[in-house]
Amino acid sequence: MRLNKVSITDAEGVFNAKQVRLIDITPLYGYENNVKTSQIGYNFICLAEANGFEKVTVKLESLSNLPITPEQLTSSKEPIYVSFSDFSGRFYFSDRTKSWELTCKASRVQIIKPTQNA
Repeated sequence: MRLNKVSITDAEGVFNAKQVRLIDITPLYGYENNVKTSQIGYNFICLAEANGFEKVTVKLESLSNLPITPEQLTSSKEPIYVSFSDFSGRFYFSDRTKSWELTCKASRVQIIKPTQNA
């Protein structure tokens, strides 16, 4: 089986938890013929605390319905936890790192209250 043919649809399996800590939000840009175009959404950079504190980026290709702004996240005194709807992920081989990487996307991000098994 080729890793790039594997599709992951369970965020809990990737994060090893039902929730994940949100640590940054950055713009997601479109590309056309390898040239950056306009912003098409956001990258949600998350910390999988229950999975060895791995960083995972989940792309949201939407400019609306943002549950929290980057400014609100930066100014928050408490950790922010999120969950994802319609999560999907797949592996690809990165020429830059010379290793297998995971790319993830979702249709919606929801802020949730942290639970004990975060």
